[in-house]
Amino acid sequence: MDGIVNSIRARAGLKPVSSVNLNMLLDERRKEFAGENLRWEDLVRTGKVVEVINAWRAKEDTGNKVQPMKNEFIIYPIPQDQLDVKKGLYTQNPGYL
Repeated sequence: MDGIVNSIRARAGLKPVSSVNLNMLLDERRKEFAGENLRWEDLVRTGKVVEVINAWRAKEDTGNKVQPMKNEFIIYPIPQDQLDVKKGLYTQNPGYL
């Protein structure tokens, strides 16, 4: 895995790294694809979304305005207009009213 990461870093003019692990790889992807909206999917796919979001919240949300991330927030709610198509056909995903 070091070779793949280092080829990208070389293209960007950065020094090579060694002993690449998942956290390091996710950090590299965060930098490489900044603004391309891939971070959420990376965190969900690796099972780190709750940990990372809550760590960010603890550090950055000084006004305590963001509610804690929970596992049930990973799956988006079913839109109300779809729930209204036929009563009882769908049930809302866990964590949403």
